[in-house]
Amino acid sequence: MKEAYNYLSKFINKNDYVVIANSGGPDSMALLSLLIKYREKVPFNIVCAHVNHKVRLESDDEELFVQSYCKSNNVIFECMKIKEYDNSNFEAYARSKRYKFFDEIVLKYNAKVLFTAHHGDDLIETILMRIVRGSSLKGYSGFLMEVNKGSYKLVRPLVYTTKDEIIKYLNDNNIKYVIDKSNDNLEYTRNRYRHNILPYLKKEDKNVHLKFLKYSETLNEYDEYFDKLVSSIIDTVYIDNKLYIDEFKKLDNLVKKRVINYILDKIYGDNILLVTSAHTTKIINMIYNNKPNLCIMLPNNLRVLKNYDKVSFEYMKYEKDYKKMNNIFIISLWVSLFTSFITAALSFVFSSITLWPIIRISSYIKSIKSNDLHKRLNPEEWPAEIRPVANSFNEMLNSLEDNFTRLNQFSSDLAHELRTPIHQMKIAI
Repeated sequence: MKEAYNYLSKFINKNDYVVIANSGGPDSMALLSLLIKYREKVPFNIVCAHVNHKVRLESDDEELFVQSYCKSNNVIFECMKIKEYDNSNFEAYARSKRYKFFDEIVLKYNAKVLFTAHHGDDLIETILMRIVRGSSLKGYSGFLMEVNKGSYKLVRPLVYTTKDEIIKYLNDNNIKYVIDKSNDNLEYTRNRYRHNILPYLKKEDKNVHLKFLKYSETLNEYDEYFDKLVSSIIDTVYIDNKLYIDEFKKLDNLVKKRVINYILDKIYGDNILLVTSAHTTKIINMIYNNKPNLCIMLPNNLRVLKNYDKVSFEYMKYEKDYKKMNNIFIISLWVSLFTSFITAALSFVFSSITLWPIIRISSYIKSIKSNDLHKRLNPEEWPAEIRPVANSFNEMLNSLEDNFTRLNQFSSDLAHELRTPIHQMKIAI
């Protein structure tokens, strides 16, 4: 913990305000303790920023625990409750809300530094997950110990330490902390790396976290070099949020990937962790596809459009816009269905009224038997437009009755002619 103590001291001056992100867990409580300890040497103001995610039964108790600890140690306490979540990626949404809150607190107190409690084990887990999942050069490096956020720096002093060292420090100094039971749930990817893989690495080398830290620093050096290279050429290929394909194809393959990553990094910001190497490959494949117009979707509804010699990136930042569009679509669908139903119903009613006389005539025709051929329709009983049909039907009955009468006469005559020879044959016999 000595390395962490010495490291954080470089960022604090007398009477400064510093902000620490604190969940109440062992890592952030150890870091808060180090700040309180350093305050005994150099007077400054500590602001504790706590986020109550409201997703576990213990969330409110943890908030009260951190608040009570801050009150007992003369630390300013600031809290935000996340009361509802959208339907997107939970982890990404919660992280975005947290860091937005931290930004607000840093601005409120005009602080120059935000401390977070990421440690050496966290770095190992992050690097391994990125390697397995696929990422960019920057992603494979895990995370930086220092991040320049413009008006302030985000600093991670505990990267030199391991979880075991943190727990030992807390126990030795009788510092209380809360335990998030979900950290033992192996359904979460990070927990599987933490409980199933890290123990084997530490068995090989108890200081393996320092090897990963060196690996991370090396990749970051290369990443900075490529950043400078891309910065010098980006204005020739990426203008007004459009990537010019002809100029892009002139670049070296490694630089092409870096240009795509550079663009995505600028667009996604803190959510860049959602992007993998597979997304970069998709964009490059789309660029080299022979089809002039193509579209692919990336996380958080980033739409990448190819239109002949240009590629544009359209990013909808607010989920509520999508909800509004979705609601409009649903309302339009229901209105369309309702209109169709009403139209069909009215058509049925009008067609029924129009065809009713025809239906009556049809029913009447079906009821006529061979001994009812003398019946006729009275044309005066029907609407004028139906009378020609009634007259045609009556003419048909006249013809049918005449033919039926002739048939009966023919049958009678035939029977008479047949009876005479048969009668004579009987007498002869």
